[in-house]
Amino acid sequence: MAVCFLKRSFILIIAFSFMGCTAVFDSLDRKEQLILNANCSEKAPVNLSYYCKPSVDYTPGPKSLSTYSLTPEFQLINNTCTGLSIDSTTGVISGVKAMLELSSTCSYQIQVSQGSKTEVSEIISINGSSAITYSFSEPSVAVEKGGSLQSVNIIFSESLPFKADINYEFYSTQEEVDVPFLGYDQTNSITADIGDTKIKLNFSIASSSSFNNTAFFGLTVKDLLPEPGNDFLDLRAFDTKISFDYVSTSYGHACGISSDGELYCWGSERDGKIGNGNNSSNNIYTPQRISISNTWERVELGKNHSCGINSGELYCWGKDDYGQVGNGGGSTVDVNVAEKIGSSNTWSALSLSEFHTCGIDNGELYCWGADFYGQVGNGSGSTSNIEAPQKIGSSNSWSDITVGEAFSCGIDAGELYCWGSDSSGEVGNGSGSTSNIESPQKIGSSNTWSSVGAGNSHACGINNGELYCWGSDSIGQIGNGSVSTAKVEAPQRIGNSNKWSAVAGGELHTCGINNNELYCWGYNEHGQVGNGSLIDFEIPQKISNSSSWILIEAGGYQSCAIKNNDLYCWGKNNNGQLANSNYKAIEIPLRIGTSNNWEVISSSQYHNCATNGGKAFCWGSGYSESLGNGSISNIRSIPQLINNSNKWSAVSAGYNHSCGINSGALYCWGDDVFGQVGNGSASTVDIDSPQQVGVSYEWSQISMGYYYSCGIKSGELYCWGGDNYGQVGNGSGSTSNIESPQKIGVFINWSHISTGRYHTCGINSGELYCWGRDDFGQVGNGSGSTSNIESPQKIGSSNTWSEVSIGLFHTCGINDGELYCWGRDAYGEVGNGSGSTSNIEIPQKIGSSNNWSHISVGSYHSCGINDGELYCWGSDSNGQLGNGSLSTTDIESPQKIGSSNNWKYISAGTSHTCGLQESKLFCFGSNSYGQSGFNGKTDVPTLVMK
Repeated sequence: MAVCFLKRSFILIIAFSFMGCTAVFDSLDRKEQLILNANCSEKAPVNLSYYCKPSVDYTPGPKSLSTYSLTPEFQLINNTCTGLSIDSTTGVISGVKAMLELSSTCSYQIQVSQGSKTEVSEIISINGSSAITYSFSEPSVAVEKGGSLQSVNIIFSESLPFKADINYEFYSTQEEVDVPFLGYDQTNSITADIGDTKIKLNFSIASSSSFNNTAFFGLTVKDLLPEPGNDFLDLRAFDTKISFDYVSTSYGHACGISSDGELYCWGSERDGKIGNGNNSSNNIYTPQRISISNTWERVELGKNHSCGINSGELYCWGKDDYGQVGNGGGSTVDVNVAEKIGSSNTWSALSLSEFHTCGIDNGELYCWGADFYGQVGNGSGSTSNIEAPQKIGSSNSWSDITVGEAFSCGIDAGELYCWGSDSSGEVGNGSGSTSNIESPQKIGSSNTWSSVGAGNSHACGINNGELYCWGSDSIGQIGNGSVSTAKVEAPQRIGNSNKWSAVAGGELHTCGINNNELYCWGYNEHGQVGNGSLIDFEIPQKISNSSSWILIEAGGYQSCAIKNNDLYCWGKNNNGQLANSNYKAIEIPLRIGTSNNWEVISSSQYHNCATNGGKAFCWGSGYSESLGNGSISNIRSIPQLINNSNKWSAVSAGYNHSCGINSGALYCWGDDVFGQVGNGSASTVDIDSPQQVGVSYEWSQISMGYYYSCGIKSGELYCWGGDNYGQVGNGSGSTSNIESPQKIGVFINWSHISTGRYHTCGINSGELYCWGRDDFGQVGNGSGSTSNIESPQKIGSSNTWSEVSIGLFHTCGINDGELYCWGRDAYGEVGNGSGSTSNIEIPQKIGSSNNWSHISVGSYHSCGINDGELYCWGSDSNGQLGNGSLSTTDIESPQKIGSSNNWKYISAGTSHTCGLQESKLFCFGSNSYGQSGFNGKTDVPTLVMK
């Protein structure tokens, strides 16, 4: 049968979803929709609207914006798009039509507030000169009943900027026909990925259809209001995450163990309970890696101290005023880093209260710390502190342990035992007595207990899959539906399910997992129950519709849980214990994550820039708009997204300006008083967002100096900006500013360039060239002259140089795998170990290794990677060497940092350093401007989180 294709006009509407907000591209005007003809040759802009998802759905059945008990409110912030507005109730943006008819680019962000939660979207850019258009590969398709599968492509005029959820429908070109189409997607919905240029639709007419003719059918793509997810949607720019296997939370801090066995902690640093070596009033808002080990198995927290198990060994840290750290020293001095307790390597379980600790070692029970209520369980009748783990009883079959404020419970061979204070019935023996129980007492006769969790003065346990609770019920924490000042003195069954698998008690609330679903109940003033309200609950409340929860921990007034290896926390956040710096209570689960997709990084004096999954980020000081996020001059301790492109291949941070390469094009921003932005017009007006420099798309490398810049384009070298010491290298002898990229010399094989404060080095065909200020021998020509070198001068005769890096007054490079440094050595930054402060005027070999792969030089220190291991040397006044000493003593030769052999990139700033280890970002050193990417200061490599 001959198939004819009828020409047909199409109405095109398409929906995109991103990061918890959905961008709906629809026609220019719903009353006068954009009609593309059959060959789709017309190229017209499309309108742009945004619908933002609320966070949590509380109602069953079909979902829409009106079904939410917490109404979201929307507003535009950082808006540079004139005439743009947003409906505060629906989140629909209007006024874009006029924007798209302009040739300029503007941007904005969407702020969504729901209850006490406020989040901000990524930066959203509108480019009026390059609107995306859509077409179909065929204008209409002949479809025969029972015939073969037909295919049509939706074609995009350029690659999609973010993931697209597309709803489509078929229609007859001849008459209204209701035909049951068959295809691989029965829902008439399909998803296109970032970067797609087309997507295929397959369909046919079922042979069982009542329709008996061959028909010609067209397609339309409809707009889509998103169906919200059931859990909190994180709108932050960072979407990649680290996987967690275990988490523990307390009053003001939290810790977790990643799937890689790494330990992270965050929240209050007070009393040293974070374990990062600090004891201060600072709060850590993002999970910070503790120790370099990757064999952590478990971590548990008390109010002001912490303990963990690493390869079966016990470590504790934090406040030790009652001996709760267990180091037996008799000292009340806080322990600020993880300290090994004893010599055993068979510890399996731990539980901590404010003043005492219990654990299980090889099936035996040990407790230590304050014993004024008998909570240690040694039966001594003494109230003296126990300062080291003391064995309790003679049994070696203990399997679980939990401690409350002044009592303890555990499971031994399936039997439940409790001891300590019984003022609220928390021992659970049903005696009605308030006397202290000073040694483990068996509770009931069952031998099928599997888990037990204690709160402040109550406890819950699981017996043969059934949930039981006892103790104080002052605010519903027992979960029996009857808040009473009367205590529950023996285990009372809660509900009728027999599929409980985990339970955890906070101070006055409880959470558990039932059939892989999450439930919480009790005191809820801070949102610790997690259902989106601040109302106390007397019976278990289901949290989200997910059935993938695997672990729950309840702290003082917050909770944390793990679902699909994603970590979520909610509740009180006064010390940043929810890894969020807004201090507001979080009423629904908030995912805590970090990126593991970092690619390149550049560190300057007060800020950094890096790429992650092709996107560009900057953080630290925003002075002179050097962060490029269009904001005022603020300190940003969290990486800021620079526009919405995912095609950045390089970024470089200068003193107060930055540049990057996007799809081969050069962009710069920040301070331009010396012409260092390169736009041909030096100005005292800062450039607050990336501005393209020239029209070339062949840039391959860039490097930012103090007030100047250099880059490589098609193998040729270009420099621009301030030239007061000849650092631009044009040989002119003039100190005039160069306001746009100027070609340097005639070489066409430049492969590497590095800029410093006032001197520059580069590699051409394997040969090393340097120029600029030479008062400390930093150019490396050995002349002994302090005169400026105004054009590239060859250094030595070797042609096997692969990399060079420049600091304030010294330089290092790699030649055939060997490390060489030269210039000023006042702080040991040359690394030759001589102890001398004399200048080194020619490249001097450092050590004997020939496995150096990367080098980065800061103002007063240097770092490099040798066979995957990180080494640093020079000044350590701000912890920038990462060796944990924070010493004012200079390190005069390369010192190994940590034990990892997976470092792949390092960037040294003035007094801080950042690097990539297995694509994860670590920083250390000074953080006075947020340049280390977190709140606080650290002298060891610390993971920068998402």
